[in-house]
Amino acid sequence: MLKKRYQVFISSTFTDLKEQRRKVWETLIEFDYIVAGMEFFPPTNEQQFEYIKKEIEASDYYILIIAGRYGSLAPDEKVSFTEKEFDFAKKLEIPILVFPIDDPTNVSVKDTDQDLEKHELLILFRQKACSARIVSKWDSTDKLCLNIVKGLQHAIEAYPRAGWIPAIFQPNADLIAQNSELRTAIDRLKEETSRVAEERKAKNNLTEFLRTDITIPYTYRSAFRFLEPSDAEQKSHFDVAVSELFYDAAEVALSTLKSSEKIDALIKKLDEHHKHIQNKRIDRKFIRDIIIILASRDLIDMQMVGHENGFSEDWRLTKLGQHIFANMRLSSLTKRKP
Repeated sequence: MLKKRYQVFISSTFTDLKEQRRKVWETLIEFDYIVAGMEFFPPTNEQQFEYIKKEIEASDYYILIIAGRYGSLAPDEKVSFTEKEFDFAKKLEIPILVFPIDDPTNVSVKDTDQDLEKHELLILFRQKACSARIVSKWDSTDKLCLNIVKGLQHAIEAYPRAGWIPAIFQPNADLIAQNSELRTAIDRLKEETSRVAEERKAKNNLTEFLRTDITIPYTYRSAFRFLEPSDAEQKSHFDVAVSELFYDAAEVALSTLKSSEKIDALIKKLDEHHKHIQNKRIDRKFIRDIIIILASRDLIDMQMVGHENGFSEDWRLTKLGQHIFANMRLSSLTKRKP
């Protein structure tokens, strides 16, 4: 932990480096820095840039990350907001640490400027920023974070700053309480934002999962009687959508069948869906593996239940599974309407 807390301003283009900025932000917070940047107020116009200037003025150190884009140009100027931030920090003589990507040619096309003029401006800005100051190149997000932490540690020793809170400042109890409440509210908002993002991501992943196919292997007896018994046992397979498997498994889960009968019931449903394949035998162990896969997606809850003959696995629908099955059922009933 730092004896003093230092405010660090992170400057870069935004959309192409969003993930890198997030990781750097999290890393610096873990090392007890106060982090400032354009996450909440991107400098898209001069009024918002005035706010950014105040944040830079309040910062102890300025970090510049350069990749494949020059950034949005300020109105009526041929200079990006990122370069304006750099120039302002330089004017204030704030220690500047520059982290250019090691090989700009390896940057994805979608994360580079297609405009030739901007590309040339980026080259000039990179040369200008890297001249006569702390520079450390990176080729991965992890290396970028490591280099920034090391660079800041060196800068604190070489270019000491006042930090936060200055020793001559006597904290006001009411102000501390208000700041604490504000930080709690911000943390709560961040947690809620993160939760919503994770839920949206999980929903999208689950939708893609239900759309995929699973290959069901089976064996069958050959109709050619002249074959040896060992040759008569043939292997093949058919594909089934995960959504179809889940729908059948959900119907079985909601039935009154005993736990020991459910896998056979699911196999029977699969058999009915593919009647054109005669005398097939589907492996019960493979069907159990499918149930485990559905359980890993929180669609089904597996548990051991006791009965007069011992124990057996049972499965039931989770709340998420019930919700998805209800929607599938409603969709199925709607399609049947004349």
